[in-house]
Amino acid sequence: MREALAGRKGTVEYESDGKQVIASYRPIPSTGWAVVAAQPRAAALDPFADVLNRLTLFFFGAYVVACLLLLFGVQLVLRPLANLVRNVATGRVPEAKDLPANEIGVLAAGFRRLYLQLLDSQTVLADSEEKLSSLVEQSGDGISILDTRGDIVEWNPAMTRITRIPPEAAEGKQIWDVLLTLLPIAERTDERLEELKQRARELIDQLPTMPAQLLEQREIVVADCDTVTIQQTMFSIRTRHGYFLGVITRDISQLVRFQQSMRQNEKMAAIGELAGGVAHDFNNQLTGIVGYADLLRLRLEHDDELRNHAEQLLRATRRAGDLTKQLLAFARKGKLLQMEIDLHHIIIEVIAILSRSVDKRISLQQVFRARSPVILGDPTQIQNAFLNLGLNARDAMPNGGQLRFETDQMTAADLPEHTSVGADELYVRVRVIDTGTGMDAATVQRIFEPFFTTKQPGKGTGMGLAAVYGTVRSHNGSINVSSELGKGTVVEMLFPAIEGGRAEVALSQSEPRPFVAPYHVLLIDDEEMVLEVGKRLLETLGHTVTCCSDGEKAVALFAKKPESFDVVILDLVMPHLSGREVFERLRAAYPKVRVIVCSGYSVEGEAQKVLDLGARQFLQKPFRRDQLAESLSETINDLTAT
Repeated sequence: MREALAGRKGTVEYESDGKQVIASYRPIPSTGWAVVAAQPRAAALDPFADVLNRLTLFFFGAYVVACLLLLFGVQLVLRPLANLVRNVATGRVPEAKDLPANEIGVLAAGFRRLYLQLLDSQTVLADSEEKLSSLVEQSGDGISILDTRGDIVEWNPAMTRITRIPPEAAEGKQIWDVLLTLLPIAERTDERLEELKQRARELIDQLPTMPAQLLEQREIVVADCDTVTIQQTMFSIRTRHGYFLGVITRDISQLVRFQQSMRQNEKMAAIGELAGGVAHDFNNQLTGIVGYADLLRLRLEHDDELRNHAEQLLRATRRAGDLTKQLLAFARKGKLLQMEIDLHHIIIEVIAILSRSVDKRISLQQVFRARSPVILGDPTQIQNAFLNLGLNARDAMPNGGQLRFETDQMTAADLPEHTSVGADELYVRVRVIDTGTGMDAATVQRIFEPFFTTKQPGKGTGMGLAAVYGTVRSHNGSINVSSELGKGTVVEMLFPAIEGGRAEVALSQSEPRPFVAPYHVLLIDDEEMVLEVGKRLLETLGHTVTCCSDGEKAVALFAKKPESFDVVILDLVMPHLSGREVFERLRAAYPKVRVIVCSGYSVEGEAQKVLDLGARQFLQKPFRRDQLAESLSETINDLTAT
């Protein structure tokens, strides 16, 4: 009240009789009076409380309605997406037609397309991984993969086949530890391990810049005994997890052996050509020596001492002639008969011969497994080849041992790849096995070379195995030697077999024909010594001889008086005009000409071709007087018979 009388206005709350009262006051200007209105607090606020309650109820109801609307809207929006997610999770993708045709359906359809694209990508990726895995598993080449620590993370079955190391023994191991086991036992040292580590780390360091292909060739030892030649291709593999080193390993052992065999065959062919030429020239020289020794023997008929010297000289020339025959056999220019022979019979004969010449401490054995042991060839050459092998085996067993001849049958399908034989279907394999001193690899590489020998000076010519090689090859066969020091040697030969063939027991021999003289002989040879000794030998046989050292001149000489010459003895190897060309010219002009062809080579090759053209006889240099007489006699008697 004092406030109102003081001219101020306001509202106050106070307690009266234990109740809260609200009073408002305001002065009345110019009167000194004031107006005061008082009311219990509860009565004053009741209208406001009612409004507040109504508003609260309204907003609460609005909130509940809004929540319900929001929940319904969210369910309406998310239900298609939720259904799509559930279907995707269970592997069921709804069709596009089942989605609502509104904005939510468009969103769900986009999500569906995205899922299908991801599903397709995963399918393609899975197919690609399956193909890659199958390729790695089925590859004929070894495939291994290393990480940047040098650990092996992939080791396919082909790697196991090549190295004989199973995946469980390789994967997870460091590459240098595995490589160490593929070295010869003597090389498995700490120093070698460090070298392998260094090399592997160098390759791993090069991964970001490694060339597309890095090739290496090496030899490994598998199962501590077998040597395998491998070729490795190395390349970098880049992934989101980093770099890996890929290695493709190929077993090229058979290819290397084939290349070595080809080089060996080429070398032996070149040596054979040289040996054949040497034998031919040597035979020409021997012809003069043999001829003059024969003449000396005739002239010294009453001087026993000098006649004996001449006979010793003839024996020496026969041994020299045998050597040239071995050279020709090696060069495959030796005379080769063609008849069916049973290798079992040959081996039995060889063992019978060896049994009389080998130490009794050497056990001779034969094991015959071949069902069809018949081949086409020369029994003498085959027997000499087997005998040479037996004698070599004998010399390799000075303290005794075992020498075994084995045969078995092989078909073309059984032959190792790259075997250098023909296209026959059936083969006889002959193995000559000894338990002698053996040979190292360097010696094995050279054993077929002419004049190469491991025997003491004077105990071997070095031609035995060279002749064996030539004999086998001339029979369309192949020969291979494996040997190990201290354990022995195995010589393996393959010959084309004749299924159902029957071997001939012996060759028919013609009886010598009676000798008829005299006749006029035209002797044609470019070697003056051969002409001189041939002329003298023929003259001792009672014939008249005209000599000519040039083919052109010989044809011209014969053309002047063809009827004056009864027989022509013609050397095949001459400069300018060869013996064959001389024969063809003579034969073309004079079809009845009688020609004996003569050569330091054997009847095989050029000589046989001239015989096929119509020559009467073949005379092998060096020839003795009796051989010359026999050949001439057969030719002359053929003439008289016709």
